[in-house]
Amino acid sequence: VASLFRNYLLAERIMRSYQCTPMTTPSLPETHNHPLWQAWDLSVDLCLSQLPSLLEGNSTFQFSPFFSEQLTAFQVWLALGEQERPSPEQLPIVLQVLLSQMHRQRALDLLGRFLDLGPWAVEEALSVGIFPYVLKLLQSTARELRPMLIKIWAKILAVDPTCQSDLIKDGSHRYFLSVLSDPYVSPDEKTMAGFILATIVNESSRPGI
Repeated sequence: VASLFRNYLLAERIMRSYQCTPMTTPSLPETHNHPLWQAWDLSVDLCLSQLPSLLEGNSTFQFSPFFSEQLTAFQVWLALGEQERPSPEQLPIVLQVLLSQMHRQRALDLLGRFLDLGPWAVEEALSVGIFPYVLKLLQSTARELRPMLIKIWAKILAVDPTCQSDLIKDGSHRYFLSVLSDPYVSPDEKTMAGFILATIVNESSRPGI
């Protein structure tokens, strides 16, 4: 479904320039004029501008800076501090970047700082689909990601304890059990892991976890 939806967004962007109007049932709001398309257009132009020199064999391909620039824009949004302003447009992109090994650690750090803004920030992240991304990252064995993942999951469960069922279903609660048994983990991280496990088992009807 996600791939189909992404394809529709791109089709709407392209087809409207040819006086065609894609339709959906139920209807979706128009997105072809969203400001983020300007960043996408710039990335496409930067990639295509390399073609002449690449075809001539005079250079090597330079990857698009799109994701790193979006992370920087999100970092600037966070640096402005708490005030009345719209949610960051880059948040959905930050979640997508979580699956990129190149930018994952920076994205997790920025996401954790965003969730520190309060329950509204956690609800905002959940509303744009943070859950499956951070759930998948619990399969990672990278120790450098552990402090950020523990912090993020503690924030999520503090605001929305109903996420416990998915953690149990996938056996992801074992990730936090391993934290408690690790002698090299800091006391603060163990405390947060203990809170996460307590929230998981609270009123849980599933035996054997």
